[in-house]
Amino acid sequence: MNAIDLIGNFILGGVIGGALYDRNMYMATYIAALLLSVGVLSIFNYLYRHYRPFYTATVGNPIPIIKNGKFLMEPILAHNSRVDLLNVASQLNLQGIFSFSEVAYAQIEPNGALTATCESKRIPAAAVIYQGEFRDSVLEAIDKTREDVLADMAKYGLDDVEDIFLGEHSTDGFVYVCMNGRVVPYLKPRADRENDKSKNDGINDDEKKRNKEENRRNKALLDKRNRKRSLHWPRTISRAPGSQQS
Repeated sequence: MNAIDLIGNFILGGVIGGALYDRNMYMATYIAALLLSVGVLSIFNYLYRHYRPFYTATVGNPIPIIKNGKFLMEPILAHNSRVDLLNVASQLNLQGIFSFSEVAYAQIEPNGALTATCESKRIPAAAVIYQGEFRDSVLEAIDKTREDVLADMAKYGLDDVEDIFLGEHSTDGFVYVCMNGRVVPYLKPRADRENDKSKNDGINDDEKKRNKEENRRNKALLDKRNRKRSLHWPRTISRAPGSQQS
């Protein structure tokens, strides 16, 4: 639920509640108030979906507070009313993280929730493109430019940013969700990749075991053959030319 949904609940609740408890309200007045409320909320939702400044003002963006184990003081001080480090510490404790020294990355979500990870290679993906438009504030936060995104898109034959419904950047690089639903480049879910890796590791271990067993068996055969040769006496003794048998 975002801020617009919350405001809409109050407005519709007031209109419906007023109609229920005010016996002097005419039905026409109630319908007019209800239609007006729905119209205002529809306008707000349209602005929320199509105008980035309105979206930022009403919903907001995630606020990164820790990156690479270092506190980002600028966003913390700039959003001092929303960032309460004591509350952040409590939320970390609920996630099983009992010290800021363990945190590699943390950010406060628009709804006030905390996202934190102790692995620097597993940070939340940043949406750099949404519905065919660049999100410059996000690009600036991750030290990327539009040219970087366009150059990466060109690798996969994607020429127009308007063909991208969602583009995100993570530790695996850029990933694009096209308007037709195709994901470029397609990456298996992390769990599947880890399973494949474990399978490959298992295969490598099995191969190592087989190689080791084969080496041990061949070495045993070689030792056995050498022992037989050491116990075998030659049947004939070579003599020098011209020598006679005694």
